[in-house]
Amino acid sequence: MKLGDVRQATAWYGTAKTAADDTGDPYLRALVRAHEAMLPYYYGDPTETVSLAREAQALGRAKPSSPTALAAAAEARALARIGDHQGAISSLTRAQRLFSQIKERNNGALAFDFTEQRLYLYMSGTHAYLPDLQRAEAVHDAASALCHPTSPNIDPALVKLDRAATFARNSREAEACELATRTLLELPAEQRTTIVFVRARDVRSALPAHRQRNRALNTFEEALALDTATIPGRRNA
Repeated sequence: MKLGDVRQATAWYGTAKTAADDTGDPYLRALVRAHEAMLPYYYGDPTETVSLAREAQALGRAKPSSPTALAAAAEARALARIGDHQGAISSLTRAQRLFSQIKERNNGALAFDFTEQRLYLYMSGTHAYLPDLQRAEAVHDAASALCHPTSPNIDPALVKLDRAATFARNSREAEACELATRTLLELPAEQRTTIVFVRARDVRSALPAHRQRNRALNTFEEALALDTATIPGRRNA
C-alpha cells in the first residue's frame, strides 16, 4: 500500500481478511478491516473507506480497542474529505473517546497499537478538510509535536502536507506550494514513496483552478515530477 502497488495491496488485504475471518476472532477481523480502510482513502474512493471503517467498528462491537479507535478515526478522515463535516466531527469525537479508554495500554510497544501519535495524525488529516482554520492549525501543531524529529517513518511529512492542504483551502496558496515543495525535497529519497506524492497531489488539487502560475507553483510542480515510480496496478490521481 505504501509503495502504491494497489493490485498487490488489494490481494494481500483479501488474504488477511480471509485468514482473520477463519479465526472467528472479532478483534482480528476488525483490525484487518481498519487497516484496509487506508487503501481506498489514498488510492480509491473515500466512501469505501467509510464502509470498511464502519464494518470494523461493528465487528469490534464498538468496544474500546486499537481497531475500533483506528476505524473511527479513519471514518472521520474520509467523511471530512467527502464533505460530511458534521459526520467527520462526530466520528472524530468517537475516536478520541475510544482512545481515551485504551491510552494507558497502547504505547506503541506492539506493532498494531493505535497510539496518541497515530490519533493525531488522523486528526490532522481530518481537520485539513474542515472549515475551522484555527482549530486545524492547533491540531497540525499538536500532531507535529508528537512526531519524533528523527522518525524513520513518513508521518512528519504527512502532517506537513495536511497543513499545506489547509493553507491551500484558505487562500494561502503561496504558503501551501512552498511548504509542500519543501516537504518533498527534504525527505530522503527512500522515503519519497507513492503515498507521500498522493497527499502532495491532494494539495495541488486543493489550489484554486484559476490559480495564476508563479514561481512557487512551478517549483511545486517540479517537485511533484520527482514521483517517477511505475508500479503495476498503481492509480495516479
